[in-house]
Amino acid sequence: MTKILLCGDGNGAHVFTALATQNCGVQVNILSLYEPVRTQWQNSLKQGATLKVVREEKDTEESFEGNPVMVTDDAKAAADGAKILVFMNPAFTHDAYLNALEPYVTESMVIIALPSQPGFDFAIRKAWGDKASLVDVVVFDTLPWACKMSEIGKNARIYGTKDSMYGGISAKSKAKPHVTAALELVQRCLGQTPELRVTRPKLGVLLSTSNVQIHPGMFC
Repeated sequence: MTKILLCGDGNGAHVFTALATQNCGVQVNILSLYEPVRTQWQNSLKQGATLKVVREEKDTEESFEGNPVMVTDDAKAAADGAKILVFMNPAFTHDAYLNALEPYVTESMVIIALPSQPGFDFAIRKAWGDKASLVDVVVFDTLPWACKMSEIGKNARIYGTKDSMYGGISAKSKAKPHVTAALELVQRCLGQTPELRVTRPKLGVLLSTSNVQIHPGMFC
């Protein structure tokens, strides 16, 4: 079974987990470095709760259900066997996740940032050094949805879905079959919308993302 390492534990992470497990049947490992949310989500799993996400749009309502295999702060366990890393967390937390994952970086990993921030490539290089050359990075300018988690590990709601999202990638990475396969898998996880349009250089997306204005990065 394909494993996706999901970095983050907030609104978007809840929605992505349910959609990915129901739409694609993938194994989602959540790396959570925020103890209060991590503990509550772990407790929900221990109680046998199933995460339910309701999409409420255009006078229609549909639901998705699915749990992560794990919610942990153990980067080694979360990264074990995962070749796709989805970053769905605020920009100011990127450094912490990158530093935690550095010992477990392997060749042909694909990072998909939903969204990224200006300087994301530099953050990867700072945290991973020479290992940064082993991975391919795809950056997007926004979250796929307007969404809200109402009960940790149990309930979340989608209020709106983007029609499309623009992604950036280097020409070298775009030519690699395993990168194309990773993007196709994430598209299936999300569903028909938003359509992932990876048509731009990374720099163009990194300089236009609003995430840096909402969640400023910290490079100290």
